[in-house]
Amino acid sequence: MSVQQVIYDRLVNWQGLTDLLTNSIINSARPAVYDFWAPEDTEMPYVNMTLDLPGDNVDLYKVNGSLSIDIFVTDRDTLKAEEILREVRKALLSGDYSKSPRDGTIRIYPAPGGSGFVPEDKPEIVHYSASFDVIYWDAELIETITEGGH
Repeated sequence: MSVQQVIYDRLVNWQGLTDLLTNSIINSARPAVYDFWAPEDTEMPYVNMTLDLPGDNVDLYKVNGSLSIDIFVTDRDTLKAEEILREVRKALLSGDYSKSPRDGTIRIYPAPGGSGFVPEDKPEIVHYSASFDVIYWDAELIETITEGGH
């Protein structure tokens, strides 16, 4: 399973978050958490997640990346956006989770200075963006390299 899928699953299965979101336009049985930019006419509130895991990490086995969470709420409801953000943070920052039983734990930390409200063209829309640092150890890569004799 990919790191993105693990994080996505963590968010869509976090009860405190799912209670605050509409249903997904892709699968109405799931909450509105998207791992791509949702269409402009998507019903609010919803969450977009964007994971960036660059291939040029300094450490060969440790993968460093970033996760952006964008929350969209209507009716100028900043309190609702902040409530959703609290649940996103709880989901991402509590407990241990990993890509597979062999892999190291995925660690997620709030990125310094990486959060805040984003102005939107439509004043009734509240857009809150939060940034996180993502770190995990790639056991599959370690195994491949060690088996190859490097």
